[in-house]
Amino acid sequence: MNTERICAVSETHSQIEREEANRWSGTQRSKLEANVMVRSFARVSVFVGCIFAALGCGSDPDVNLGSSDPPAVLGASLTDYQGSWEGYAEAYEWSDDTDVVRLQLDDQGNGVLEVGSPDSPAPNLTSHSTKPDWKPLPNLLNAGFTYPIEGATVTSRRIRIATSSQIVWSDWCTAFPPVADAQTPGSFSCVPNVGFQWDANDPAGCRLLDADQTPISCAQVYCSQVCACTETSCDARIEGKDVQIDAALTTDGEELAGTLLNGSERITIRMQRAP
Repeated sequence: MNTERICAVSETHSQIEREEANRWSGTQRSKLEANVMVRSFARVSVFVGCIFAALGCGSDPDVNLGSSDPPAVLGASLTDYQGSWEGYAEAYEWSDDTDVVRLQLDDQGNGVLEVGSPDSPAPNLTSHSTKPDWKPLPNLLNAGFTYPIEGATVTSRRIRIATSSQIVWSDWCTAFPPVADAQTPGSFSCVPNVGFQWDANDPAGCRLLDADQTPISCAQVYCSQVCACTETSCDARIEGKDVQIDAALTTDGEELAGTLLNGSERITIRMQRAP
């Protein structure tokens, strides 16, 4: 018997009982009314049940009163951090004297990290001039470079990001020919192992500390700080992922704040979603 038929029968029975009660009086009528009230209550329960059945408690497979899946938690998925972020480092300045931090991430946790003003030009790594107008900061983030990010992870609603501060020197280092170390056979560098100096007031810029104080390209001096050489070539001296970010979203998901490890310094950073 379907839902509509049950409801119709219930209503018919209630009408008959009301008519029967009108033909009685006194005590008999009171007893009958009490009995009718009990049965009417039962009919009401059936009627209410009919309503719920019509609303979705029946066997209709298309009715869905809710999902058993748990609600999504903001900050628990990499997709929550996807997009472009821009902000600042608290009480800290990069090599271009600004505090700007920029981050881009996709839904797989890959992207790039940049520091410094977007107007800060990257150093000309193809120039090996005697006295370049920049000096790399070994094992630290440098303004003007783009640092690649791969495989960021999320744990306890916090995103963990890591990259290498040395990776940006890879192409630059390969431009230098290796120089054999006369004092340590089998070792190689970008400059002879006799020591060197850099002097902003010296027209030559950099000199070897040999008997003749031989002028040398400052780029070669910088190379010896950030590159590692073998007998055949030089490449960036990459010593793990020394730049790390540990950050969390605010409750509305529009701000990202945390700590950036830059060398031995822990810097507080705050960023907002960029348009």
